[in-house]
Amino acid sequence: MKVAELYQGYSGELFEILSFSDNAACIVSANTGVYSAVAKPLIDNYTIDWRFKYDFITQEKAINVTKELRQMYFNFEDKNRVMSISQDIDSCIARNADGYHYDLDSAYDELIENNTAFDIACTMALVVKQHNQVGRDMRYHSDVVEWANDFLQNNDIDFEQFKILPLCHSHAIVLNGFAEMVKERSENNGLSMTINSGMSL
Repeated sequence: MKVAELYQGYSGELFEILSFSDNAACIVSANTGVYSAVAKPLIDNYTIDWRFKYDFITQEKAINVTKELRQMYFNFEDKNRVMSISQDIDSCIARNADGYHYDLDSAYDELIENNTAFDIACTMALVVKQHNQVGRDMRYHSDVVEWANDFLQNNDIDFEQFKILPLCHSHAIVLNGFAEMVKERSENNGLSMTINSGMSL
């Protein structure tokens, strides 16, 4: 019979970890038998701490809440990442502008130094769909809009999670040109329809 590894909470209580990730864990108290879902668990030398803890009578309920916590943090982190890349897009475009001339290739090359090609394509697809739905200047070309919709659909990205975020404030004509380049580069890299990794939104 395998002996469970036990971790000590800061109150001295001992816990067995049933399920663990960076965002959430399901644990059971070796002292009381109470099952718990904990947010942002921290393991250090057989001690355990957390940000929040929710106690339940049954393991099933604790496991389900742990899954919900993971999804909540996952969605929050993805939203932050999309907004951060959106800001990077605006900044890179602005830094590579000379008057009304925009060097979008250089902007992309700068952007990809700190972001993956998939994350850039994903963020740009969200920007295009969001701006197109709210009628922002309506200057995105139809092929770019079609690419954005297909990219999100085929990568199982839920647009509803992102539609009200403040994404990209560069002029729509410039963003259309940038989106066309992202579309072309993503298709050349085989990212257009087949990736289910990267940001994993």
